[in-house]
Amino acid sequence: MEEFASLFNRAMALGTMGAHGGIVAIAVAVLFFRKQSKPLLSWLGTHALWLIFFVTLGSVAGSLFYSEVIGYPACSLCWWGRIFLYPQLVIVAIALWKKRDDVDVYLWPLSIAGAMVALYNVYLQHGGTAFFSCASTEVSCAQRFVLEFGYITIPMMALTAFVSIMVLLSLRRLKL
Repeated sequence: MEEFASLFNRAMALGTMGAHGGIVAIAVAVLFFRKQSKPLLSWLGTHALWLIFFVTLGSVAGSLFYSEVIGYPACSLCWWGRIFLYPQLVIVAIALWKKRDDVDVYLWPLSIAGAMVALYNVYLQHGGTAFFSCASTEVSCAQRFVLEFGYITIPMMALTAFVSIMVLLSLRRLKL
């Protein structure tokens, strides 16, 4: 099981790095090459809800796999992150099913709050001083179960998912 967990960690980290590259590429395209990248940005904006669905589905499945299959216990901050992530999967799935386009108002606050929790957890895991105590008795919020490529931890994966959702939400409303 340990070898499988290592392989899963590496796959999740590679996906996270791919998302980092995508976020940077979108930022560069919007800031410096908007005219040239208009077809791609337009496509991303048009299909953003589907992309958000896949980001949230992968994130929910990954978090459940880590806790329920591999056996990594979730700290208090991880649970708060899940509280902000899991409803987004349901909201986006219903929006896609019902062909609703007005879900941004629900996704933005959940993503912002989730990103703040994940950012604080990343800060703690990289040696930051706690401003708030981690209420979990089972595991410390500073404990790392995953450390790939020198910086990717489970909270970094969560932060990347929340930022990806916010970038995609922005592209939905971008006037090209």
